[in-house]
Amino acid sequence: MKYGKLRGTDLMVSQYVLGTGDYASNVPEDISRDLLKSYIENGGTVIDTSHYYGSWAIGERSLSECLLGRFLKENKLRDKVVISTKGCCYATNRVFEKRMTPAYLRSDLEDSLRNLFTDHIDLYWLHQDDPDQPVGPIIEELNKCVDEGKIRYFGCSNWKVERIREADAYARERGLRSFSANQIMFNLAFPNMTAVDELVQTWLTPGMRKYHEKTQMPLFAYCSQASGFFYNCFREDYLTDLRYGYSRKYFLNSESLRRAQQATRLSAETGMNMQEIVLGYTMSQPFPVIPLVGPQRPEEMLSTLQSADARLTLEQIDFILDI
Repeated sequence: MKYGKLRGTDLMVSQYVLGTGDYASNVPEDISRDLLKSYIENGGTVIDTSHYYGSWAIGERSLSECLLGRFLKENKLRDKVVISTKGCCYATNRVFEKRMTPAYLRSDLEDSLRNLFTDHIDLYWLHQDDPDQPVGPIIEELNKCVDEGKIRYFGCSNWKVERIREADAYARERGLRSFSANQIMFNLAFPNMTAVDELVQTWLTPGMRKYHEKTQMPLFAYCSQASGFFYNCFREDYLTDLRYGYSRKYFLNSESLRRAQQATRLSAETGMNMQEIVLGYTMSQPFPVIPLVGPQRPEEMLSTLQSADARLTLEQIDFILDI
């Protein structure tokens, strides 16, 4: 595992961030604990969760945060990891109720601090956006939270590039802090944008790419392995097995299949396995990219961490993308 200082901060971060969206809900708690333990024992230092994760279970709320908080407290590991969590996601049972306001921000943050048994969040994200809300009060509230010591740095997730630029300008004009990083969906596949937009998520658009190339703002790439698309898309049961429903919805299209075929050829020519190619692509961009990985079985954790040194050359990327 390699480490580096997150640009513009004093946070030392590992090469891969552990995403825990399904931990303690779709992934049973005992397995989730084993995965957390394995990640840390193998050198991982950044764990990403959210006030929203696990709230889809009936009668439950913030299952992922609560599990992570208990795990870190019981094992006295809080000072060994960078906690990355998010707030202001749309309500689970009221998906059209937008929650990107200073009041919701404050409420979710206070909840997260309690769930995680900590007095501060190292990297706090705004989980979704509401373009109808003025950006100024949001940036002001985030700066207040930093001044109070409740968060160290903050970022945005699923914001359009125009809104990020607006936030940057507001902060710059007033001498305030702005976003330290951006968390969006990014991987080697070609997305089905109807599905992405349906869940109010954001993809690395050409405009967003240009922004990151110019500013060198770090990009935290969720869904960095395309939900296993490249590992499963040529299986005989891929089109029918419910296990692959998510990757079909988001990534099954002719362009993604063409890229998968090219990646398969590249694997045969270079000896790189598919995981090295998929994750190597995300980390071979002309701006800092930190993949979020979410293994759900111990063997997946080990194979993912073993791919940490993978990188693709520009020629290899062009070969896959057919540029």
